[in-house]
Amino acid sequence: MNTQRQSGFSLLEMALSLAVLGFLFAMVPTALSTLSNAQSAAPALDRVKLAVNSTVGFIVQHDRLPCPDATGNGREDCDGSRGGRFPYRTVGLGQPLVNEDGFPFHYATYQHENANLVGLQSSYQPSLLSGAVSSQQNALDFCQGLRLGVSGGFQASEPSVQSHTGARGSNPAFLFVDPGALDASRDGRPFDGQNATGLVFESAGRGQSDDYDDRVVAIGFAELATRLACPQLLARVSAAIRDANAAYDARRAYAFYLDFRQFGKEVRETNLDIAKTKRTIALFNSAGSIAMGLNDVATGLASASGAGGVAVAAINAAAAAFMIEDELSSTAEDVDEKKQELALAEEQLEAAKVADTDAESYLTRAINAALEHDAKGWFQ
Repeated sequence: MNTQRQSGFSLLEMALSLAVLGFLFAMVPTALSTLSNAQSAAPALDRVKLAVNSTVGFIVQHDRLPCPDATGNGREDCDGSRGGRFPYRTVGLGQPLVNEDGFPFHYATYQHENANLVGLQSSYQPSLLSGAVSSQQNALDFCQGLRLGVSGGFQASEPSVQSHTGARGSNPAFLFVDPGALDASRDGRPFDGQNATGLVFESAGRGQSDDYDDRVVAIGFAELATRLACPQLLARVSAAIRDANAAYDARRAYAFYLDFRQFGKEVRETNLDIAKTKRTIALFNSAGSIAMGLNDVATGLASASGAGGVAVAAINAAAAAFMIEDELSSTAEDVDEKKQELALAEEQLEAAKVADTDAESYLTRAINAALEHDAKGWFQ
C-alpha cells in the first residue's frame, strides 16, 4: 500500500515555535538593559579599584597616606583638611579621578593625633633593654598607626561611615565617595544624603534608591593592614626585638657570672696569701724553737743538774722538733692546696671571660639585627 509522508510543521508545532520566539523577543530589552547596566558599572568599579590601588601604592612608596586635594589642582594639601578631591597628580595618575559622568570622587583620610596617617611619625619605637633606640620613620610606623587607629576608638573629629542600621559607625583609614550620575537628592549637590555634609558618610552598604545614587568605598584600619601585610611585618620585627632583649638578659647573667668568678679568684688569692703567711710563721717558729732547744741543752750542761738536766732538755728539744716538723709539713700542704685552688679559679675566670665575650658579641649582633629589621620597613 502506498503512503505519503506529510512535510513541514504541524499547526501545534508552529504555535509552540511562535510562542518561544515571542518569549525570546520579549526578553531582549531586559537583557540589553542588564548588559548596559553591567557595562556602565564596570568603569565605575575599575575607577574605584584604581583609586584604592593608587593609594596603597603611594603608601608603599612614602609610608603614609596622600593628603586630600583641597584646592582642586590635583596635588595634595597637607594643611589638616580631612577631605577633598583625590590628589591624582601627587600619586602619579595622568588624569583626575572622576566617575563615568565626569563628577570628581570625594576622598577623606584619618588624621587624628594618635595616628596621623598622612604624616610620617615615629609611632613604632621598639623597646630595647640595652638602651639602643631607632629613629626610623617608615612602614612600621604606618602599620603601628593603623593599630593605634583601631585601639583609639571612635573619633568624632575624623571621617566616619555610618553602620548599615544608620547608627554611629566607625572611622576608616580612608574612603572614597562616587557621587553617581545624578543629584538624586535634588539639593543642588552631586553627593546625596550624609555624603554631602561634614565628616559623616553613608554606609558603604547603602543601596541605590530614588534619592540616593552615591557609592561609598571605605577602607578600614584592619583591612588596610591586611593589604599591606602589616601583621607579618610587625611580627618579624617583634621577634628580632625579643631576641635582642633575651640576648641582653643573657649578657647580664654572664656579666654577673664573670664578676662571681673574679671574686672567687680574689678569695683564692687571699687564701693563698694567708697560707703563705702561716708557712712563713711556721718557718720562723722552727728556727726559734731549735735555738731555744740548743740553749736548754747548753744551760743543762752548765748547771748543777748535770746529766739529768741534759736528758730533760734533750727530750724537750726532740718533742719541739717533732711539732715543728708537723707544722712545717701542714703549712706546706696548705700552700700547695691553695695554689691548686687558685689555679682552678683562674681557669674558671678565663672560661667566664670567654663566655662573657661571646654573650656580648651575640648581644651586639642581636641589637643590630633588630635595628636593621626596623630600618627595612616594607622589605622584611
